[in-house]
Amino acid sequence: MSTVAENLEIKPQEVWLVPKVNPARKKIALTPEFEEEIYSSGRYEIVYGEIKERSMPSPIHGRIQLKLGAKLLSHVEENNLGAVYTETHFEFAEKLSRVPDVAFVSFERFPESGEDESSRWHIAPDLAVEIISPTDDYEDVQEKITEYFTFGVRQVWIISPESKTLTVYFSRTEVKILTETDELKSEDILPDFRLNLSEIFQVPKS
Repeated sequence: MSTVAENLEIKPQEVWLVPKVNPARKKIALTPEFEEEIYSSGRYEIVYGEIKERSMPSPIHGRIQLKLGAKLLSHVEENNLGAVYTETHFEFAEKLSRVPDVAFVSFERFPESGEDESSRWHIAPDLAVEIISPTDDYEDVQEKITEYFTFGVRQVWIISPESKTLTVYFSRTEVKILTETDELKSEDILPDFRLNLSEIFQVPKS
């Protein structure tokens, strides 16, 4: 059964399991000589001038990311809606660049010059998807969600492989929690898109 909360701040325990490990993040001062190297890698994000190393994806994380990305890509291309990206830098402001696991950019947001040929997009995506890893810090994830909405992302999906849930953030205070038995829809940004979440959470078997 889906749970909808409107105008209510959802606590982390209600959305995904709190990580048992809270590792020290690698924070390195950003210098001009490192900047382009960092932008060429999906392993790092630039957060207010500091480099943060992202958690390396587990096999489960990678499988869910690929499955969801493939479903989105198929729908977006069939309906000529825009483009889907994985591990791509989106620079929101000077010295602030985030790397969603999956992102969708509609053609309405494309600049007249077309797809950005530099090492990162200089716009916000319509959709940003984050897959929670066991070592992810909750406060870091919440900070990222806040930044997404601050800089114009229309929806954020937070996926918990451990609890097999997908939480749709329509804003910081309006969310919808879906379980693996639910169907995902997103009419506002992906008209006619349908996905049974069991498809992305299903464990491969021989």
